Order: sequence, then structure tokens, then C-alpha cells
Amino acid sequence: MHKYSLRPKARNDLRKILKYTANKYGKMQAKKYAFDLDVGILQVCEYPKSGLNVSYIKADYWRINIEAHAVYYKITNNQIDIIRILDQRMNPENWL
Repeated sequence: MHKYSLRPKARNDLRKILKYTANKYGKMQAKKYAFDLDVGILQVCEYPKSGLNVSYIKADYWRINIEAHAVYYKITNNQIDIIRILDQRMNPENWL
């Protein structure tokens, strides 16, 4: 199983997502959403190529959708580098 790391922008994305969720839907929903994101990322760690290859956007990038967000990542050796966590409505070409 691969390990994963959050790049600084992905860490910032996650903070903003959870803060927004807590403010709009409450702390319990934010905790549930954080759990759902973590489960999705851990599944990628187990099956790295289970996501969608989006090299047409950026070389060697992959994407998985979790709830309303798209997690963009790269597979390097035994690690998954989480690049960004974007709202699915955002154009990734502007943010990656």
C-alpha cells in the first residue's frame, strides 16, 4: 500500500473545504466529510490507478471524485502526492 502526502495547496484546499462545511452545515458534517475524503484517499493508496488518468490536463496526473470534490494526485514510487482538492465545478486547468 502506498503512503500519501498532501502538498501545501492541497492542505490549504482541505482546510478551506472543512471550514466552509463546518460553517454551513455544522461541525459533525465537517467531520463526516473529512472522514469521507480520507477513506477515498486511502482507497487510492491501495489502488493508485483506480482513478481517472487526466494527463491531458497535466502530465502524470490522476483524479478521483469524492462527494462534491475532485482530488488530483500523482503516483511516485510508493507514494501518492495529493496535489489539489478542488470543487468539481472548478476548471482544473486554471488551478493545477
